[in-house]
Amino acid sequence: MTPGRTATPSHRASPTGSRVKPPRPRNAWIIYRCAKVEELTQLRGMRQSEISQIVGKMWRDETAEVRSEFERLSDIEKAEHQMAYPDYRFRP
Repeated sequence: MTPGRTATPSHRASPTGSRVKPPRPRNAWIIYRCAKVEELTQLRGMRQSEISQIVGKMWRDETAEVRSEFERLSDIEKAEHQMAYPDYRFRP
C-alpha cells in the first residue's frame, strides 16, 4: 500500500447521484505530497494552498532518485487501480 492510502478505496457519487465513480489513481506528486504532510508536523493547521507551495518546492529540489521512487510507487498504484477497476477510463 502506498503512503496516504487507506485499505478501502473511496468512491464518489456522480453529480446525478445515480452512479458511483472510482477514484483516479494518484500520480507521483500526490503520493509525495501525502507522505510529506504526514511526515512534517509543522504543516498541520496550514491552508492547503500554503502546504502545496512548500511541498512543491521540496519536490522540485528532490534528487532524481527520490523522485523516481515516487514514480515507482505511482506505477504500482496505477497497476493496482487497473486491476481493481479494469473498465476505468478517466472522463472529466
